Amino acid sequence: MHSFAYGRLGDTLYVFGGRKDGVHNKSGGFELNGSNRDLIIYDLKNNVAQNFSLATLDTALIDALSSSNTCYTQKGDHLVIIGGYSENSYNKFITHPDLSIINLVKLRSFISTNNQQELSESIHHIKNDTFAIAGGQLKYIDEHFYLVGGHKFNGIYNAQTTAFQQTYTERVLVFDILNLQSSPAIKFITQIRDELNFRRRDLNVSPFVTSKNKTELMTFSGVFLVNISSPFLNIASIQENGFTDISNFNQLLANYHCAKMGFYSRKNDVMHEVFFGGMAINYYHKNQLINDPLVPFVKTISCVERNANGEYSEIRLPDEMPGFLGTNSEFILLQNTPLFSEDIIDFDLLKKDTVDLGYILGGIYNYSTRLNPWQDSMVQLTQSNPYLLKIKLLPSAINQTVTPTKNKINYSIRYNSIASNNEIQLDISPKPNSIACWIVNQEGKIVQQLNTLKNSPISINTSQYISGSYRCVFLLDRNFQKSFHFLVP
Repeated sequence: MHSFAYGRLGDTLYVFGGRKDGVHNKSGGFELNGSNRDLIIYDLKNNVAQNFSLATLDTALIDALSSSNTCYTQKGDHLVIIGGYSENSYNKFITHPDLSIINLVKLRSFISTNNQQELSESIHHIKNDTFAIAGGQLKYIDEHFYLVGGHKFNGIYNAQTTAFQQTYTERVLVFDILNLQSSPAIKFITQIRDELNFRRRDLNVSPFVTSKNKTELMTFSGVFLVNISSPFLNIASIQENGFTDISNFNQLLANYHCAKMGFYSRKNDVMHEVFFGGMAINYYHKNQLINDPLVPFVKTISCVERNANGEYSEIRLPDEMPGFLGTNSEFILLQNTPLFSEDIIDFDLLKKDTVDLGYILGGIYNYSTRLNPWQDSMVQLTQSNPYLLKIKLLPSAINQTVTPTKNKINYSIRYNSIASNNEIQLDISPKPNSIACWIVNQEGKIVQQLNTLKNSPISINTSQYISGSYRCVFLLDRNFQKSFHFLVP
């Protein structure tokens, strides 16, 4: 399966929703007959899976739990699942306005007794349009839930028309769940709104050690930039009341949701986030970096590294995935793996020469040689991944020389940081073939978008701007993203 949600007790996974097919068609996809409508219990230790029917639950709850691309996370013994998109039991294609809280201990009891009452008692269900989100990410950190990005999509998908309704959340929603054990209630804390930075879906979000003794959520890549079918290349850390763009860094090798895992070394104050395959706007062929704006399937295993000086780089690991795997898959850590914090492995405690870390579960498998089967209208060449991939780490091989990935062109960029004569001028060398530029105000609202071609003057007329601070984000040749701030007096 792919695009599912799961919770865990020990070596047992409780899997909800997701798809049993491959990539969706250009018209349709996400039909009921391809949805996983059962609860799947997977015993990692013994490699045994069992299906349990959810048919005794309320129809709306079954539909929500059977959807794909939900936003989910686990707090203690409780699995929280939000939203998701699918065809429901009434043949409507919707993003589900649901939040489900699943008590995994009670669910385990249901499995052992097959008591249908225990099944219903193990799930609390809240309906709220706020939670009609698919393709976002839900995380729990610093005593709060963070719901990052995503979109609301209603109607049948069709790449040739706009008969559907699609609205991006353009925000991070911070909230608490009160009385998690008994009668849950939602308490909204704040929202971080930005019409550009959080207009992304199918992204990766992970806890990341951004500096010594400081762990924050990090937003990685995702799709698509406003009015351009190109992935985000910037990454940004999230705080309770805002976000921070990581300057002078572009993520080129992993641009879509995929299996990932983090490592941190206290001794060296170095953080790594490793991404397994998936889809990306760049890949290597015979050691040459190839740019493909169609964002193809890739075999790349890449790593975003923050060193002790606070500098970020992206590294292509020498190993590759055994096929076009990783998209919409999940990384499952082995029990007893030493952790620095949740979802971050303590690298300093990995003492053996070869360390078993975990598994890559599910995802989409493109078993053809075509990099873009969707674009080629050959989605039948894809399927849900039937393999369980075991991941091992060889710490002794970590120090082999690897070269950080960089754009083919090293642009020199100059600009004035204070508007002069109602104008901000950009001087970019060498001249790119195309430039897309967005101006965002302090409230996170896009106030202007510019698109220019090669040799066109690059200037921002600020005569209609109110006084204040603005952020300029620009994309050069669809493969280099950068931002800067300027003031309008």
